[in-house]
Amino acid sequence: MQTFVILWDWKESVDIADLNEAIAKVYDGTHAPSVTEVPDTGGDHYACIIASESMTVEQAQQVYDKYEDECC
Repeated sequence: MQTFVILWDWKESVDIADLNEAIAKVYDGTHAPSVTEVPDTGGDHYACIIASESMTVEQAQQVYDKYEDECC
């Protein structure tokens, strides 16, 4: 499964250009991409996971946590 993490500040809205880019990157030509909210970012921002197939909230949290561990 391909995933893409989208982050945005709590005072702003999600960047639609980033969202469209993420959808295009994960689209596998068969399944419609899914968008799943990350319930806990541990900070003052929001996040969602764009994925090539449906995922649970728990899976989205795991993808986000791994992303945080690797990037920051």
